[in-house]
Amino acid sequence: ERFASMEGFSRREYTTKVEDENILDDLQPSTDYAVKIALVNEVGEGDFSTEYFWKTAALSKPSPPKINYESDFSTPNNGDLESGHADRYELQWNPSEPNGSPIKGYTIKYAKVEQDYAGNWKVVSGEELKDTFQEGNQQTMYTIRNLEPSSYYKVILTASNGIGESDPSVLVVKTKDADTFTEPSPSVQQPKSTSKVTNGSHGGRGDETQKKPVVVPRPKNRAVEVQLYLRLHVYQ
Repeated sequence: ERFASMEGFSRREYTTKVEDENILDDLQPSTDYAVKIALVNEVGEGDFSTEYFWKTAALSKPSPPKINYESDFSTPNNGDLESGHADRYELQWNPSEPNGSPIKGYTIKYAKVEQDYAGNWKVVSGEELKDTFQEGNQQTMYTIRNLEPSSYYKVILTASNGIGESDPSVLVVKTKDADTFTEPSPSVQQPKSTSKVTNGSHGGRGDETQKKPVVVPRPKNRAVEVQLYLRLHVYQ
């Protein structure tokens, strides 16, 4: 009912070619939005659609980065993850979702570990947890060097933005035996594109999205005019 009238909304109007989807960026966090779409051709403008509604997510720490290991690991019969190298590990990951605040960079922590009597991984006595910070939101790879052959290492990866640090992504990897080490062919897995949220059916309030920017579906092979309504009151 509060959206029955567009009073109190600030309107921005766009005219653009129709693609499979159109991205509305520069949106504000924790804010209610409505969008209406009309088709335009050489004859004129059609009627506007029913409003689509959604609310952007609040600013928050990044999502955990997803580690990719398919190109650098094999899975031996014992089920352990084994690096393709005896002296290093090529860490690769997909970028984290920034959740409204730009990614500052990624922190990589690692240490040599062993299992205790209960099967839990613990840092080897005399070893220290090493860490390094990779600045920038486009970083998706880091090579951990000077590792020992036939050893287990725990790797912890987190992302940071202006709000805080993400939950960690963790794995344990075993380096190759020195006498069986062979140099594999170079292989770099490209990071997968981040997920996008597409608004659903006409009318009604959509679920709150945790992804930005919002994606509005468009018909193919036509031009459209989009009216984006920004309500001045921000709902926390």
